[in-house]
Amino acid sequence: MEKILVVDDSELIRQMLFDLLSAEGYGVTVASDSAQAMAEIRKETPDLIFMDIMMPGMDGQLVTRLIKSDKKYEGIPIIVFSSLATEAHTQLSEKVGAAIHMKKTTPPAEILGTVRKILDERGKAKDQ
Repeated sequence: MEKILVVDDSELIRQMLFDLLSAEGYGVTVASDSAQAMAEIRKETPDLIFMDIMMPGMDGQLVTRLIKSDKKYEGIPIIVFSSLATEAHTQLSEKVGAAIHMKKTTPPAEILGTVRKILDERGKAKDQ
């Protein structure tokens, strides 16, 4: 079972992604801030991370940069999942190493399609 970590300070968003992804058979863990996210990553390395930008403490882009700078975790794909969706935010997400910057208003079918595509690509890269 592929494991996904959802990091967001909004309980509503955490629950929505938990329900959506769990229904598709993914193992989902949630974290409400950057400290909890890093603890979860160290406890059980996920196959994919959904990362909010605006959170208490460290923002999601800094957490993404930290994850990507650690050799142990650099291969984990990260979807920045945010209501901040300007071109500048998208470019910054790419710069810090996110696989994609996705709006929180993205339809569920598109979220699931993106998750499947990223996990499939990651699986192929691991096989090589």
